[in-house]
Order: sequence, then structure tokens, then C-alpha cells
Amino acid sequence: MYMESIVDVEAVFVPWRGTSRPRARRLKPWKVFRNYAIFAAIVAMIVAFWAAFIAGLMLLLP
Repeated sequence: MYMESIVDVEAVFVPWRGTSRPRARRLKPWKVFRNYAIFAAIVAMIVAFWAAFIAGLMLLLP
């Protein structure tokens, strides 16, 4: 489901997809890895923020 949404967004934002560049059809592993890396970085930032928040509460309220 997440990957199909990425393909739809690329089909919208890349006008040459399927018209004049046949190499753009092939799935590039670095692009998939970049999308997953951005998603993982956002999740890691949220988890780290909540972990620091809970640790601070535990230190303030022993």
C-alpha cells in the first residue's frame, strides 16, 4: 500500500515517465531505500522525542 502510493506520486510528479525515457520504468533500489530511510528517520525522531520526554518525567518525578 505504501509502495503503490509512492509509485502514484512519482507518476504524477515525473512527466517523462513512460513517454521518452524507457530507463525510468525500471525500479531503482536507491530510490526505494531513500523513501524507506526518510520514513524510518521520521519514526526514529518521534520515538526518540517521546523516550527523552518520558525519561525527563521519570527524573523529575522520582
